[in-house]
Amino acid sequence: MALKDSNDETFAKDLPRTGPALVMFKASWCGPCKALAPHLDSIALEFPNMPILRLDEKTSKKTMDEHKIQGYPTLKVVQMLNGKKIGEREITERTPKGIRDTLRKMTGG
Repeated sequence: MALKDSNDETFAKDLPRTGPALVMFKASWCGPCKALAPHLDSIALEFPNMPILRLDEKTSKKTMDEHKIQGYPTLKVVQMLNGKKIGEREITERTPKGIRDTLRKMTGG
């Protein structure tokens, strides 16, 4: 699946009904967010069945509060089952390799 910008209004619809989604919580002024952004396209190609959503602090305050976001970038894998969130895991190594390694471990790939 492609990389998609999401916000408070669309986030619930943008998550998969069942399966994981990678979510990047970011801010437009955040240097590390800008540095990581181009790598998300290649990660999306490597994990074509996993939605990758970007949420900006200007349009996603409610969602960020619900996910207890305290800094940027924050990367989380949200696990869904039949339209309900059943788990959430933060990716603490925010490098392209760290993201890929975590996703491979979580998806068995």
